[in-house]
Amino acid sequence: MLLIKMFFRYFCFSFTFNRRVKADVLSQLPAKRRELVVLDPSIIKKGSLGRHAKTMLTDKLSSKEKRSALFEYFHATGSVKLPAIEQYVLDIIECGHKFLLFAHHTDVLDSLDKLLSEKSLACI
Repeated sequence: MLLIKMFFRYFCFSFTFNRRVKADVLSQLPAKRRELVVLDPSIIKKGSLGRHAKTMLTDKLSSKEKRSALFEYFHATGSVKLPAIEQYVLDIIECGHKFLLFAHHTDVLDSLDKLLSEKSLACI
C-alpha cells in the first residue's frame, strides 16, 4: 500500500502543475510595488490600433458588439507592445536583476516564455 501511495504522489506531482494559494505564498513575496514602465515607443507599431479604435467608436454597434470590439482592442494592444516588452525584459535580464513578471494576454505570456527559453532561463 505504501508503494502505491508513493507512486501516486510521484505521478501526481511530477506531471501536473501544482497551484499554490495566494495566502500560502504571500509572506514569501516582496511588498507589492506598482511601477509604470515606459517602453521604447520606436519599437511599438500602432498601425492596427487605429482600426480597432474606430470600430469601438461606431454608433451602429450593439452593446455586445462594442464589448467584443473592446476586448479585441485590448488584445491588439498586447500584441502591438510585445516587441517593446521583450526588449524591456531582456534589459532586466542583462542587468542581472531578479523580477516577477505578470501578464494578462496569453500571446504576451507565450512570447515571453519562448524568449526566456531561448536564453536558457527558467521561469514558472
